[in-house]
Amino acid sequence: MADSNGITYIEERAPCHISLLTPMLMAGVPRQLAIMNGSLALAIVGVMAMYWSIFLFAAAHFAFRYLAKMDPWFFDTFRDYVNDKPYYDT
Repeated sequence: MADSNGITYIEERAPCHISLLTPMLMAGVPRQLAIMNGSLALAIVGVMAMYWSIFLFAAAHFAFRYLAKMDPWFFDTFRDYVNDKPYYDT
């Protein structure tokens, strides 16, 4: 392909596997969030013997799964939004 100056550019495309483009999910939830939720559930249920909280963690997992199913990058985007510093004072 040549541009208006007569310079020729070669377009090359490299194949990219789909696993490089999608987030790593564990049980339908982003991996870090699933590990955090499971660790917190294990700590509260195992150490404090609050067995009723199993239902809360299961509900949270299904809510996270629903959000990840709608948009796999939701949690990364939300984390960036929360950590974003305001650069302009208005």
